[in-house]
Amino acid sequence: MSKADKIVQIIIKKIEDGIDNKWQMPWHNRDFRFPINTDGYEYQGLNCFWLWMVKDMRGYTSNQWGTYNQWKQIGGDVGGQSATAYNQYILQPRIGTDDDDNVFIKGFKTWAVFNRDQVKGLPKLQSEQSFVTEEMITDKAIKQQCINWFANIPATIHTGHNKACYVPSKDEIRMPDFDTFRTDIDYYSVLAHEIIHWTGADQRLNRKLSQERQSYAFEELVAELGSALIAANLKIQSKPTDNTTAYLKGWLQAVKKKPKTLWDAMSLAKHAVSFLNDYQRKNIARSLQKKVA
Repeated sequence: MSKADKIVQIIIKKIEDGIDNKWQMPWHNRDFRFPINTDGYEYQGLNCFWLWMVKDMRGYTSNQWGTYNQWKQIGGDVGGQSATAYNQYILQPRIGTDDDDNVFIKGFKTWAVFNRDQVKGLPKLQSEQSFVTEEMITDKAIKQQCINWFANIPATIHTGHNKACYVPSKDEIRMPDFDTFRTDIDYYSVLAHEIIHWTGADQRLNRKLSQERQSYAFEELVAELGSALIAANLKIQSKPTDNTTAYLKGWLQAVKKKPKTLWDAMSLAKHAVSFLNDYQRKNIARSLQKKVA
């Protein structure tokens, strides 16, 4: 079994284990710092989620990762430490084309990476507060950040409905009232899920939204992963939604049948969140222009 296949199999097993643990998926993590490399750049796609999971499974305190050479270049020593024993790899797809010039993934290159906790000889970083929340958002700054982040998204959102959904034909999100949710984190988890669906519309990222069962299950997986990334952006806990339980078997069937599905879904989720974050940057720029004016 290749390293990439082994990683996918571990993720699948973690998803299955989550069914017996109140539907907690491996990305429903409470420490939401994105995995970064030695230069501070965020890992993308499956690598982001996988390193998140490894950090949690191994109990590392740092969210920084690097190859042997990357750590060596900045004075670090990983002597005696193992990456292979814990499947600490990052994957890069090897892209191929067929006779009709269709692009496909024909395999993965892998690099072993080490967590900063495994590296000796580096200066101690100032301890960064772990972004851990329980059932409610108690930090006022984070609460306001959540309000502002969603307000910056130009989606049409109607409240007062019995259930949450994105309606492609009307390009609108329907949500129950805020007060009907048990906690504010429950509300934002559901809203984030629907906003990821909103990004997939033809006029935005064009993910070919479909009601066909298999395609719909895949889109639900993209939305589930994307909402976890939004939570990470906002430094709040990601929680299971009704869609987690409703479509979990569909995700598993799709991923088991075609493991590349997991890579595709994670990559599309990261792309959707980057698209949404562009709205945040644009609104910040506009605010600065107004101040200058």
